[in-house]
Amino acid sequence: GYTVVFHKGSGASVELWHDSASGFTFQRSLDAQVKYCSALGSMQEEKESFAPELLARLRKGGGQAVEQHVNAGDWGHLKKEAGKKDGTLSWGVKVKGREGVETIEVALLPHGFVFLASGGFKDVAVYKGELMMLERKQSRAMLLAPTEFVSIS
Repeated sequence: GYTVVFHKGSGASVELWHDSASGFTFQRSLDAQVKYCSALGSMQEEKESFAPELLARLRKGGGQAVEQHVNAGDWGHLKKEAGKKDGTLSWGVKVKGREGVETIEVALLPHGFVFLASGGFKDVAVYKGELMMLERKQSRAMLLAPTEFVSIS
């Protein structure tokens, strides 16, 4: 299965595949190209989303407000990060990287999301419909909440 989150304001979406936490698909806005992002932050274009039926339901007003504990399979449960401004909602999972076991994280932001990649590579963010490649310091600065995403599994 999949967990799909959709940002009502910008149309950004993130799809987490329950059986693999090694990457995810996303769109930066409603009509943007679907992209797959690996744990290292490398990206490739996809023909369509992995869960088009779920995404279509969210775009038509289905789903529910994103809350803590939304289960995304191998990605774990959505959690509120203490110590970050207003408690950022994120999924984090440990993966084997080039420097041992590392945590990759998808964090939902008020105007998009940020993905903290493994291996010291650049992170990926979508902010107000714009795709960005960021240094870790920049990514950490973006971790704000609350979010405007809705989810469905």
